[in-house]
Formats: sequence, structure tokens, C-alpha cells
Amino acid sequence: MAERSPRPILFANMAVLIGFGWLAILVGLTPVDARASALPSPDLLFCVAAFLAIRRPDATPAILVITLGLVRDLISGGPVGLGALTLWAGVEYLRFHRDRLLRSPMVEMGGVAATILSITVVQLGVLLLVLTPSPPLVVLGAGAFATLCAYGVVALVLRYLFRIRPESVENPKLIGRAARAR
Repeated sequence: MAERSPRPILFANMAVLIGFGWLAILVGLTPVDARASALPSPDLLFCVAAFLAIRRPDATPAILVITLGLVRDLISGGPVGLGALTLWAGVEYLRFHRDRLLRSPMVEMGGVAATILSITVVQLGVLLLVLTPSPPLVVLGAGAFATLCAYGVVALVLRYLFRIRPESVENPKLIGRAARAR
């Protein structure tokens, strides 16, 4: 059985998810264009949670991901719970397959793209099942593409600017520095 990160490092990594997740929610709610024909904004909360699930799986516990998803659903006015549950399912899928996704950046982007597409299809299916008006497929596709492009930018920023790298069991890191052995 693999060892877990020490508690202070675990809490610091969770704080990174809370901080960047809250920032992603607020940035996602910021109006960029007031026109009705504006392109949909990317799901930045998914980008942050997916990046941390692949790099630091202990930093994305289900209760925290669902809570952030519910906050986003309540603030943005979307169907409450649907976005949170699909966010959680996508993050758990990425966490489960993290060993395969860390092999190369192209494999990672492919896995994230498949997850984004799956989340979009599941959300559309649930909305159609409960007979709720759903956005046109072109808008959903543009949102999924925007999220995939934003994931690349978020991954570059978190990896190189904030130095969040994959966690190794032998040498746990607190954000960008190696933890001191006691």
C-alpha cells in the first residue's frame, strides 16, 4: 500500500484546490462580453480540479470537489447538483487513471478531452431526460473546446508559475519545495 502525504502537506494541497477553485469560480462568473451571442466561458473549476487530481490526487477529496461544484452551481444559476456530480465523476476518473495520464502531455490532453466530452454528454443527457431546455449543441461544443484550451493554459500556469508537479511518495512536496524530513 502506498504511503500518504504528511498531514501539513495534505492540508496545504487542499488549500491550493480551495484557493484556485474559488478563483476559478469567480473568474468564470466575470462577464467578458455582454452580447447574447458571446461564446461560452470555459469551466475553469474543472481545469483546476483535473490538474490537481492528476498531479496531487490527495488534494482533491470528493467532499471538497462536490462542495466547490455546488457553490459554483448555486452562484451561476445552473441546475444545482448536476455540475457538481459530473465534476466529481470527471475528477475521480482522472484520478483513477493518473498513472497513464502522466506518461506524456499528449496522453494527458487526450484523457482530459475525453473526460470533458463525457461530462458534456452526461449533462446534456440528464437535461434531456428531465425535459429541461438545454443549450444548442454548437454552444456545448464551443464550451467543451474552450475548456480544453483553458486546461492547457491552467496546466502551464500551475506547473511552471506555481511549480505544482506530480507528487512522489518518496519526496512529498509542499507546493514547489521539498518537505523537510523529521
